[in-house]
Amino acid sequence: MGVDTVISTVTGKPQLRLIEAAVQCRVHRFAPAEFEGQPGQRAPTSILDRGKSLALARLQHYAAYIQSTVFVCGILYERFAVGGLRAHQMGLNIASGEGDYIADLRNMSAVAPVYDAASNLAYICLTSIFDVAKFVVRSLDISPWPAEMSICGERSSVNDLINLFKTSRGTIHVLTPNQLFTDFWIGRLLHPVDWQNPAGVTIAFLDVWSTDTLDRPPVSAQRC
Repeated sequence: MGVDTVISTVTGKPQLRLIEAAVQCRVHRFAPAEFEGQPGQRAPTSILDRGKSLALARLQHYAAYIQSTVFVCGILYERFAVGGLRAHQMGLNIASGEGDYIADLRNMSAVAPVYDAASNLAYICLTSIFDVAKFVVRSLDISPWPAEMSICGERSSVNDLINLFKTSRGTIHVLTPNQLFTDFWIGRLLHPVDWQNPAGVTIAFLDVWSTDTLDRPPVSAQRC
C-alpha cells in the first residue's frame, strides 16, 4: 500500500530531503509547508521564504512522479491570540510569539503596514488553523490536485484590523512601518513586517468554521 500523501510542516533542507524520500518511496502527493499567502507574491530573498522556493522548484522538477499543491490561507487568526502561534506549537522558527506580528495586544502597540506601495489600503486574508485543518482533510478527496488551493475566513484591511483591536482593547499605539523601533514597554526591538497583498486571487471559503467563530455568518467565494 505505502504512503499516499505527505503534508509537510518543515522547511529548508529537511523539507528537501523529505521530498526526495517521498519521490523514492513513490508517494502519490506532497503538500509543502506553505500555509500562508501566494508563493508567487513572495520574493525568494524574503526573510519569510526559508527555503520554500527551493522546495517548490524541487516539486516542479519531480512533477511527472508526484503531485503537489500549495495551501494558501493568508494569515492565521491565532497569530493574535494569547501566546501567539507558539501556544499551538506552530511557527517556532519565525516571528510566532504573542505580539510578534503587526500588533501586540497585551502591550497595545503595533507596527502596521496600513498602505501598500501605491498608497492604497493594504488588505489581508485571515483564517483559523482549525478551518485550515478541515480544509486540508477535505482536499484528500480531490483528484488530481490543482497547483494551489485557497481558503479564507475573512478579508480585512490592515487599518480595519487595527481599529478592531482598538475597539476591543482600547487605544493602541501605532508605529510607522519599514523602520526599526524600540518598544519601551517591553524593551525589545520591533522589526518591519514582510507581508503580502496579492490582487485578483479567487478565494474559496469553507462552509464550516471553528467553535471560536460560531457567530460568524456563512460566506461564499469572493475575490481577494
